[in-house]
Amino acid sequence: MIWSSNLGMPGIGRKRAAKKVVEDFWREQASAGEVEAALREVRTENYRIQKEKGIQWIPVFDSDPYDRLLRHAVMFGIVPKRFGTAKEAASDLQVYFSIPRGTAKAQACAMTKWFDTNYHCIKPEIEGPFQLTRNFALELFNEAKGLNLQPKPVLLGPLTLFHYCVNKREISWEKLLDEITPLYLRVVEELVRAGAQVIQLDEPVIVTWTDRSQIGPLKKFLSSLTRAQGAAKILLQTYFADVRELYQDLLSLPVDGIGFDFVRGPKNIELLKSHGFPKEKILGVGLVDGRGVWRSDLKAKVALVEEIQRHFAGDLAIQPSCSLLHLPYTAADEVALSAEIKEWLAFAYERLDEVSLLARYFSGEKGRLQGLVDQNAEMLRQRKENLAVTNPQVQTRLKGLRPGDFQRQVPRQRRYQMQREKLGLPLLPSTTIGSFPQTAEVRRKRLEYRQGKITERDYRTFIQKEIAEWVRIQEEVGLDVLVHGEFERADMVAYFAENLEGIANIQGWVQSYGTRYVQPPIIYGDVFRPRPITMEWITYAQGLTKKPVKGMLTGPVTILNWSYGRDDIPRQDQAYQIALAIRDEVQDLERAGIKIIQIDEPAIREGLPLKKEDGEDYLNWAVRAFRLASIGVKPETQIHTHMCFSEFGDIIRHIDAMDADVISIEDSKKGGELAKSLHAGAYGGAIGLGVFDVHSPRVPEVEEMERIPRTVQEKVGKERLWINPDCGLKTRGKSETLAQLKNMVAAARQLRAALARS
Repeated sequence: MIWSSNLGMPGIGRKRAAKKVVEDFWREQASAGEVEAALREVRTENYRIQKEKGIQWIPVFDSDPYDRLLRHAVMFGIVPKRFGTAKEAASDLQVYFSIPRGTAKAQACAMTKWFDTNYHCIKPEIEGPFQLTRNFALELFNEAKGLNLQPKPVLLGPLTLFHYCVNKREISWEKLLDEITPLYLRVVEELVRAGAQVIQLDEPVIVTWTDRSQIGPLKKFLSSLTRAQGAAKILLQTYFADVRELYQDLLSLPVDGIGFDFVRGPKNIELLKSHGFPKEKILGVGLVDGRGVWRSDLKAKVALVEEIQRHFAGDLAIQPSCSLLHLPYTAADEVALSAEIKEWLAFAYERLDEVSLLARYFSGEKGRLQGLVDQNAEMLRQRKENLAVTNPQVQTRLKGLRPGDFQRQVPRQRRYQMQREKLGLPLLPSTTIGSFPQTAEVRRKRLEYRQGKITERDYRTFIQKEIAEWVRIQEEVGLDVLVHGEFERADMVAYFAENLEGIANIQGWVQSYGTRYVQPPIIYGDVFRPRPITMEWITYAQGLTKKPVKGMLTGPVTILNWSYGRDDIPRQDQAYQIALAIRDEVQDLERAGIKIIQIDEPAIREGLPLKKEDGEDYLNWAVRAFRLASIGVKPETQIHTHMCFSEFGDIIRHIDAMDADVISIEDSKKGGELAKSLHAGAYGGAIGLGVFDVHSPRVPEVEEMERIPRTVQEKVGKERLWINPDCGLKTRGKSETLAQLKNMVAAARQLRAALARS
């Protein structure tokens, strides 16, 4: 038997309905009932599309307007007491949203990257005993069943949930698993009684395991669920990588089926060929790319399934490699893209078409569909000949790279001393990460300019006015190093993409976290910079003040990792191409008199392969790409970088090897732990301490902002510390931003005064 299955859909709405209604709710312009109604419409449309496209196993409880992991945490009572009771969080949207956003008195829970993707998840805090507050999966199952569907509930497994939780109880993870197992059992039992025939249990954390120690607890948990199965099939789902040494252990688990990612885990096919697969279980074949946008090579996919069938004669579920939440809804919406690019794209809807076609192909329709498969193969051949744009100058520069292009000539400690003397900054200099509030007026003017409703001259005059206003504000607040505010940029990657050749911007949206959606560009050819990108705005800002203004650039690895890359050349080559373009911009800024240049690389850590043995090669070329972009300057020019929402413990040596003069980090919710880990790891540069959370409207008191610098200054050294927010301030309102910055500057000044007295 062959089934067509989907693992998950975007939950934001094709026209961003979730963003609008949730943010209206935050502004008290929409009720909780209106939020639920709007989200129900999004889900209903998702169900309709999947059914029309022939998907048999349609997922429910597969997305959330803020964070799916957080929704599971609340369902099982994992709610910090500072936000209220778990029951309140499950029933009151105001309480639910306070967990990731914080309140006037309660700091928000931390946020981190979801495995190696650009999706962010909340890190729930386990404080008290678990409780089943509300069976959200059952509610959504019944909703979908009422639409004449046979839905497939999708549950996030407890081991993946715990992987992202902060355990504040002094008991082991094994005991926590024993405690939560009866609650999962209740959820599954209620789903079975309601008529669920297939239940998907996501445990992607399995692909990160390096030994067998957690197989036992997983098997114990799954054995407990068998009591609730009845007529329902439990399908264990992995994705994002292969399962390597654990493959045979997984085959023995008490489940009805196991799903593997054959796109990002190509070694899974070799494991299956070597060890087989139980004929009584369903094999979930993650066949089409849930994280890439180029059309599938259907001929290659058919060959892969045929190879699987030579070693396994049982039932198959043809499905994407992972949830489709990492893709925009449909390439049909890309009206601005050239036809030669658009025709090769496959977003979420198009991936559903591919899944359905492949399932039908192997369900008796081979003869009727073979022509489409052959046609697809011919189209892909033409794409390789016509779409990939090769630029001879880019290729010549790449071939001409020498070791000296990756190494600054003056050691960092000596450079930093030279920079301090030239810049004349105080101890604990204060600055921001780069962006300031993107008000409704800024967004409206940008849209009017794109639509041709205002002239280019009018638009530039408006941007200059915003820059001038915020330079004035920064001087009044007392910041030591200023920024121009990035008002010309809707997005830190898309802005550079529209000014570089070989990259195309899109109109579709993808959820990054909460209601923060992004439009990842598409790299389709060799990348180069045809003209300066940021010079006009940054030099204009510098001309308004005697204080140093940072040049603000996005780093090559972040541009690559936050874009949909090419599939015809190595990622390393793409990173080097982008690095050369950024290098040109860095050198132009230096020649224009900009003394501090920040090259943001928040995505270096997230691009790290989930398998440790694959990580060294990636980190080596990622570090070299950053150095290629950043080192072509004099030693007196100070290079900053910024990294947020990253765990640094296992890559500190590579962060140090980037050879930046200053790294600013997100540390406000970690209490200085990131700075301490950098110091303990012998990181040799200066550190910008994030002292307040930019994703919360909360304004911490001065004393709270002093706490982290006081904690780390003796270890790291007062000469090496900077004071800054966690990240950019574009999503914040003007009044709260001013309040936050005033307190931050006051904290820096009080700390300096204390150091002067000591």
